[in-house]
Amino acid sequence: MIPYLKDGNWDAGMVAGLKATCQRLDGSMENDSLAEPGDGGSFDFFLALFCFFAIGGGLAFLQHGNKAVARIAGNTNYKEAEAGLFPESTE
Repeated sequence: MIPYLKDGNWDAGMVAGLKATCQRLDGSMENDSLAEPGDGGSFDFFLALFCFFAIGGGLAFLQHGNKAVARIAGNTNYKEAEAGLFPESTE
């Protein structure tokens, strides 16, 4: 597929890609993986699981932080804060 696309032959590249996909799905194409079938499978699973929970936990933490900032901002009386910053403007 890639050589056809590099040459600018879009039609032949797409046909080659579809043929490779069909061969992969029907099992006639060999597995081109560099690793052995049982090599590192559990490590990959636990790494993916860790990343999933790390990203989910990070997003939950950020969302909780945003709510806290909104709560603090919602409780601020802006006129009092402005008067504290510029006391001469209240006279």
